[in-house]
Amino acid sequence: MVGCFLDKRLETQQKIESKITIINDFENCSLLGKSWELKTLEEDNDNFEEIQPHHHHHHQASEVPSLLDLKGYPKLFWYLCIAVFLIQGSIQSFDVIGASYITDKWFNVESVKRASEDSGEIFSMFRLSSFLFAPVLGYIVDKTSERSLFFMYGCIIAFCSHLLVIGMRPLIPCMLFGMSFTLIYASCWPFVMQIVQKEHVGKACGLVASLENVGLLLFPIIDGWLKNTFGSYDDSQIFLAILAGIGSVLGIMIYQQDSQNNDALLFKYK
Repeated sequence: MVGCFLDKRLETQQKIESKITIINDFENCSLLGKSWELKTLEEDNDNFEEIQPHHHHHHQASEVPSLLDLKGYPKLFWYLCIAVFLIQGSIQSFDVIGASYITDKWFNVESVKRASEDSGEIFSMFRLSSFLFAPVLGYIVDKTSERSLFFMYGCIIAFCSHLLVIGMRPLIPCMLFGMSFTLIYASCWPFVMQIVQKEHVGKACGLVASLENVGLLLFPIIDGWLKNTFGSYDDSQIFLAILAGIGSVLGIMIYQQDSQNNDALLFKYK
């Protein structure tokens, strides 16, 4: 009787100990899981804190451009800026005085209405030829990737056009003006992207455009002063030819330097 009682008591005690062991194991697993979760959160937080300052610094650096960056632009870029300033200024200044120049030089001033119509028709070849040449020349420039070469051609053609319009009927010179205008635009802007780092392309293009507009502001004023002072648009045209001649020299220098340093350029679009 006593032995039976002791056996049941021992069995009950073993069941209780077994349940306690199960509970302890469950609690240990829960604590281990919580510990692992806290450790993971701490590691993620540390990684976030390490990454965040660098990201913030990079974001700030990209949002605060500095004019000091201009010092790092290659010499080739500054040649291009001056050449565009001179060449585009001379071409578009002729665009301002061209109709009046053609009327005064080549048509009978006694029939003002007819003279204006004839000069306007001829001068419109400037824009018409630009319209016709643009897709063809643009395709050739992209196909060959010789942007400095075609920029040089545009400068030289503009210089020749300024000289030709002084001494011959203006139809062919006006067509050549349109061709040079197209060549310069088709080669200039891609060439800027070719010689400066990509994060400075917008600033570089803006600088080129600003200098171009400075020329468009100054040169027509000088043209008008020369006409009023000397009484002829020939003097104004000679002034524009001189500008285009200097621009052509710079265009040749740009092509030569580009040919020598072709492998050092940052980008070469094919």
